Amino acid sequence: MYRGRGLLGKAVFGLFALLVLMIVVYIVAGIFMGPQAGIFGGLSQQMLPVWVALIVTFAVSIQFKRRLGLYGKLFDSTVGMIGFAIVMFWVYTALFVGLFDWIITHDPLSAVSGMKNKVPGTPLSGAEEGDYPYYLLGGDTLARDVFSRMVQGSWVVIRIAPLATLFAFLAGSAGGRPAGGVGGRVGAGWRGGGELGRGEMSVGRGGSTEGGGEEGDVDLSETLQQAVKVTQSLGKSLMEGDPDKTLANASCYLHLFGHIIVAWMWLRQANAAAHALGSANTDDERNFYQGKLQAAQYFFHWELPTVAQDLVLLRNQDDTCLNMKSEWF
Repeated sequence: MYRGRGLLGKAVFGLFALLVLMIVVYIVAGIFMGPQAGIFGGLSQQMLPVWVALIVTFAVSIQFKRRLGLYGKLFDSTVGMIGFAIVMFWVYTALFVGLFDWIITHDPLSAVSGMKNKVPGTPLSGAEEGDYPYYLLGGDTLARDVFSRMVQGSWVVIRIAPLATLFAFLAGSAGGRPAGGVGGRVGAGWRGGGELGRGEMSVGRGGSTEGGGEEGDVDLSETLQQAVKVTQSLGKSLMEGDPDKTLANASCYLHLFGHIIVAWMWLRQANAAAHALGSANTDDERNFYQGKLQAAQYFFHWELPTVAQDLVLLRNQDDTCLNMKSEWF
């Protein structure tokens, strides 16, 4: 019985090793052959800087793992190394795209006529000298390159992730009520987090005045400025006042920032649609882009204004719900 389990374990390990070997062969062949080896070859060649960075990272880490403390112990675990490789794959992708403009093949916001909803590996319509000749992962509904948007998205995530971590820290700090222990440092974190968020969205709104996004840009900017002021006020009150009262309207705060994030996404989508509208060749394409612009207008005219009441309740630290007693129901 135990012998059977041992043979099964060896068979599973052998199949896994064979799978890894096949993947390595595909990657190596793709690096040298590029798009001639198909979609996988084109992807492998574009990701060459990432493969090199991963190999160097693992080689150095494994060589000196006994001197690297807790980080070095990660390389004693197969599962740990796999997880680390996945994380570092996207970290390196983001850094190479954002800092060096490598890997990416096309402008992630530019629409190319005739490339709407195309399948992976479709040759670029009207490609000129110097253009990458394929949409490696196809085109999206706005005729933009999916591969370029994917790798560019990793750079957006790598910039937003520290902000998300900061907000998670603030939420945990508020939940633990350590006001007396940490003094004004958390309050400073509230202010820093708000300013960082405003700066990130300012970057995300870049070019928003092109193609009719001016009105949404102004609405979002004004709402975000008010939200930052409210956040700073709540942070100060949390350190100096009653945490229960300060956090009583947390649902309003979530509703406020949820709408701000969605508005930011709609504004970016409206900018892309407005940019692509000028190059649309058919009525169907023009109708599609106009629909995106109209939907964005609806959100800014009907949905974003609803956060005004949230701002009032948060600014006044309304205690109506807090003072309700269960006996009164």
